[in-house]
Amino acid sequence: MKVFLLLGIVLLIQACNSNKERTPRSIYTQYCASCHGKDGRLMSAGAKDLSASILTEVQIEHRIRKGSDNKVMRGYENLLNDSEIKQLVRLVQDFKK
Repeated sequence: MKVFLLLGIVLLIQACNSNKERTPRSIYTQYCASCHGKDGRLMSAGAKDLSASILTEVQIEHRIRKGSDNKVMRGYENLLNDSEIKQLVRLVQDFKK
């Protein structure tokens, strides 16, 4: 009986956490920072310096969705929803300021 109660509590906690909207910064940290760095300037593994980017918002969104033309960066359209991608675009734009 105690095992079922504990299992129920764990499942409830997971369900509550899965409904939380992730922040743009947490998404960036999870998917982008390892190559681009926390401020967009790391340039690891062939990543571009996001603070020096001349891409438009439309181009940035396409790059996040589909990946880079040279395939160094993978696309994230299957991992992120439209809202998350648009939030990332705004965050990347902020690196240029």
